[in-house]
Amino acid sequence: MSRAVRILLATVVALVLTATSAGATPVKTLSSLLAALWTTTVEIPGAENPLNAGGNHCLTAPQRILIVVAGPGTDATCRVRTGTKVFISPFTVECSTAEVGTSFYGANRRALRDCARNWVGGLDTHRLSLDAKPVPLTYVETGLLVYNLPPNNVLNPEVTGRALSVAAGWVALLHPLPPGNHILALDVAGKDPDGNPLSFRSTTTIVVSPGHPRR
Repeated sequence: MSRAVRILLATVVALVLTATSAGATPVKTLSSLLAALWTTTVEIPGAENPLNAGGNHCLTAPQRILIVVAGPGTDATCRVRTGTKVFISPFTVECSTAEVGTSFYGANRRALRDCARNWVGGLDTHRLSLDAKPVPLTYVETGLLVYNLPPNNVLNPEVTGRALSVAAGWVALLHPLPPGNHILALDVAGKDPDGNPLSFRSTTTIVVSPGHPRR
């Protein structure tokens, strides 16, 4: 499994019924959204997974959430209806008990959290802009996640069933966007836990129009 696949560029576009502003969003809420992002993604099997070449980058999840997932350097486009908010993580990493023999492995809760922190802590640059304007980011970590890994999963095809994980990343929850096309640009650079250079840029296009979200 390549390291690029395991470093997730992901966007979650969520319909939020409250009028909470991006800056006032509780860290607990952001952490829960990040947890939902990872759990939804890793439990999609094989070629259907958005981290694989043939996967669909626009996913739906419970509670009327649309998740857009693409690997580093992969541009994505997703359509949403007016009134949605956008939860985006320009850089997030998970570590799990399933990824034995890799730098994403942890044997227990503490090791998993240290692993995720080491990955995210190596960043020198983590920038997000919306239509060329900078967006503030918040660092969050998830609680202990429990995956039900399907056959041929993206973490470790040789492991199925229950696996534990912790994820961390820089995130933002944006206000609903007006109708039209909006560009989210991401710029990430730094080093991985082994000291190797890490750098990528990507864009996500959000097309806002009346009606239900569609691919």
